[in-house]
Amino acid sequence: MRKLLQTLLFSGFICCAARADAQDARLYKNAYGGRFEFGYDSWVGVSWKHLYTAHHGTELSVLFGTLTTVLNAEYQFNGRFKGVHSLQWVAGVGGALALYKVYDNPNDVFIRPILGIETKVKGTALDLGLEWRPMFNVSGNATNTAYRFSIPVRLAF
Repeated sequence: MRKLLQTLLFSGFICCAARADAQDARLYKNAYGGRFEFGYDSWVGVSWKHLYTAHHGTELSVLFGTLTTVLNAEYQFNGRFKGVHSLQWVAGVGGALALYKVYDNPNDVFIRPILGIETKVKGTALDLGLEWRPMFNVSGNATNTAYRFSIPVRLAF
Protein backbone atom coordinates (compact mmCIF):
# COMPACT_ATOMS: atom_id res chain seq x y z
CA MET A 1 0.00 0.00 0.00
CA ARG A 2 2.86 2.36 0.81
CA LYS A 3 4.51 1.71 -2.58
CA LEU A 4 1.19 2.38 -4.31
CA LEU A 5 0.76 5.72 -2.54
CA GLN A 6 4.34 6.72 -3.37
CA THR A 7 3.76 5.84 -7.03
CA LEU A 8 0.52 7.83 -7.13
CA LEU A 9 2.11 10.89 -5.51
CA PHE A 10 5.11 10.74 -7.84
CA SER A 11 2.78 10.47 -10.86
CA GLY A 12 0.83 13.48 -9.60
CA PHE A 13 3.99 15.58 -9.29
CA ILE A 14 5.05 14.60 -12.81
CA CYS A 15 1.64 15.60 -14.16
CA CYS A 16 1.76 18.93 -12.30
CA ALA A 17 5.22 19.66 -13.64
CA ALA A 18 4.26 18.95 -17.27
CA ARG A 19 4.16 22.07 -19.43
CA ALA A 20 0.83 23.07 -20.91
CA ASP A 21 0.73 24.16 -24.53
CA ALA A 22 1.25 27.87 -25.12
CA GLN A 23 -2.10 27.93 -26.92
CA ASP A 24 -5.13 27.25 -24.68
CA ALA A 25 -6.86 24.40 -26.54
CA ARG A 26 -9.33 23.30 -23.88
CA LEU A 27 -12.34 21.29 -25.01
CA TYR A 28 -14.36 23.38 -22.54
CA LYS A 29 -13.86 25.44 -19.40
CA ASN A 30 -16.66 24.15 -17.14
CA ALA A 31 -18.88 21.09 -17.32
CA TYR A 32 -21.90 20.35 -15.14
CA GLY A 33 -23.96 17.19 -15.11
CA GLY A 34 -24.35 13.72 -13.74
CA ARG A 35 -22.14 10.77 -12.96
CA PHE A 36 -23.15 7.13 -12.97
CA GLU A 37 -20.69 4.94 -11.07
CA PHE A 38 -20.88 1.19 -10.79
CA GLY A 39 -18.88 -1.69 -9.38
CA TYR A 40 -19.45 -3.20 -5.95
CA ASP A 41 -22.42 -0.83 -5.46
CA SER A 42 -24.05 1.59 -7.92
CA TRP A 43 -24.01 5.32 -7.25
CA VAL A 44 -25.50 8.26 -9.11
CA GLY A 45 -24.99 11.95 -8.52
CA VAL A 46 -23.96 15.38 -9.73
CA SER A 47 -20.56 16.49 -10.95
CA TRP A 48 -18.75 19.75 -11.77
CA LYS A 49 -15.46 19.83 -13.67
CA HIS A 50 -13.33 22.92 -14.27
CA LEU A 51 -10.34 22.99 -16.63
CA TYR A 52 -7.78 25.62 -15.61
CA THR A 53 -5.69 25.00 -18.74
CA ALA A 54 -5.83 22.51 -21.59
CA HIS A 55 -4.26 19.91 -19.29
CA HIS A 56 -5.06 20.71 -15.65
CA GLY A 57 -8.48 20.45 -14.05
CA THR A 58 -10.47 19.80 -10.90
CA GLU A 59 -13.64 17.77 -10.47
CA LEU A 60 -16.06 17.83 -7.54
CA SER A 61 -18.95 15.40 -7.24
CA VAL A 62 -21.60 14.22 -4.81
CA LEU A 63 -22.83 10.66 -5.34
CA PHE A 64 -25.73 8.82 -3.74
CA GLY A 65 -26.11 5.06 -3.31
CA THR A 66 -27.79 2.56 -1.04
CA LEU A 67 -27.57 4.16 2.42
CA THR A 68 -24.41 5.99 1.27
CA THR A 69 -23.42 9.52 0.25
CA VAL A 70 -19.96 10.00 -1.29
CA LEU A 71 -18.16 13.36 -1.58
CA ASN A 72 -15.33 13.41 -4.17
CA ALA A 73 -12.65 16.04 -4.90
CA GLU A 74 -10.06 15.26 -7.59
CA TYR A 75 -7.19 16.70 -9.59
CA GLN A 76 -7.21 15.57 -13.21
CA PHE A 77 -4.59 15.81 -15.94
CA ASN A 78 -6.05 15.80 -19.46
CA GLY A 79 -4.08 14.80 -22.53
CA ARG A 80 -4.95 14.67 -26.20
CA PHE A 81 -4.77 11.88 -28.72
CA LYS A 82 -2.90 13.07 -31.83
CA GLY A 83 -5.19 13.72 -34.75
CA VAL A 84 -8.44 13.55 -32.74
CA HIS A 85 -9.43 17.00 -31.48
CA SER A 86 -12.56 16.12 -29.50
CA LEU A 87 -11.17 13.07 -27.62
CA GLN A 88 -8.86 13.25 -24.60
CA TRP A 89 -7.49 10.89 -21.97
CA VAL A 90 -7.83 11.68 -18.29
CA ALA A 91 -5.52 10.65 -15.42
CA GLY A 92 -5.64 11.91 -11.88
CA VAL A 93 -6.01 11.29 -8.20
CA GLY A 94 -8.38 12.49 -5.53
CA GLY A 95 -10.02 11.77 -2.26
CA ALA A 96 -13.48 10.63 -1.28
CA LEU A 97 -15.44 10.69 1.94
CA ALA A 98 -18.16 8.04 2.23
CA LEU A 99 -20.93 8.95 4.66
CA TYR A 100 -23.07 5.97 5.70
CA LYS A 101 -26.67 6.15 6.89
CA VAL A 102 -26.31 3.02 9.01
CA TYR A 103 -26.19 3.11 12.80
CA ASP A 104 -22.74 2.30 14.28
CA ASN A 105 -21.02 2.32 10.87
CA PRO A 106 -18.16 4.88 10.81
CA ASN A 107 -17.48 7.00 7.74
CA ASP A 108 -14.67 6.03 5.36
CA VAL A 109 -11.94 8.00 3.58
CA PHE A 110 -10.64 6.77 0.22
CA ILE A 111 -7.81 7.60 -2.19
CA ARG A 112 -9.18 7.45 -5.73
CA PRO A 113 -6.90 7.27 -8.77
CA ILE A 114 -8.62 7.98 -12.10
CA LEU A 115 -7.87 6.76 -15.62
CA GLY A 116 -10.26 7.27 -18.51
CA ILE A 117 -11.27 8.94 -21.75
CA GLU A 118 -13.76 11.69 -22.49
CA THR A 119 -15.13 13.43 -25.54
CA LYS A 120 -17.14 16.52 -26.27
CA VAL A 121 -19.69 15.68 -28.94
CA LYS A 122 -19.01 17.96 -31.91
CA GLY A 123 -21.61 20.67 -32.44
CA THR A 124 -23.24 20.16 -29.03
CA ALA A 125 -22.52 20.97 -25.40
CA LEU A 126 -22.56 17.27 -24.45
CA ASP A 127 -19.46 15.84 -22.75
CA LEU A 128 -19.29 12.04 -22.27
CA GLY A 129 -16.68 9.84 -20.63
CA LEU A 130 -15.71 6.41 -19.39
CA GLU A 131 -13.40 6.11 -16.38
CA TRP A 132 -11.80 3.47 -14.20
CA ARG A 133 -11.97 4.74 -10.60
CA PRO A 134 -10.67 2.24 -8.01
CA MET A 135 -11.04 2.99 -4.30
CA PHE A 136 -8.29 2.48 -1.72
CA ASN A 137 -9.40 2.84 1.89
CA VAL A 138 -7.13 4.85 4.18
CA SER A 139 -9.41 4.89 7.23
CA GLY A 140 -9.30 1.14 7.86
CA ASN A 141 -13.04 0.42 7.95
CA ALA A 142 -14.09 -0.62 4.43
CA THR A 143 -12.36 -2.78 1.84
CA ASN A 144 -10.38 -1.68 -1.20
CA THR A 145 -11.91 -2.24 -4.61
CA ALA A 146 -10.37 -2.01 -8.06
CA TYR A 147 -13.65 -2.72 -9.84
CA ARG A 148 -15.22 0.75 -9.99
CA PHE A 149 -16.16 2.36 -13.28
CA SER A 150 -17.89 5.63 -14.06
CA ILE A 151 -19.79 7.26 -16.90
CA PRO A 152 -19.94 11.07 -16.63
CA VAL A 153 -22.60 12.83 -18.73
CA ARG A 154 -22.21 16.60 -18.57
CA LEU A 155 -23.04 19.83 -20.36
CA ALA A 156 -19.83 21.68 -21.23
CA PHE A 157 -19.47 25.46 -21.48
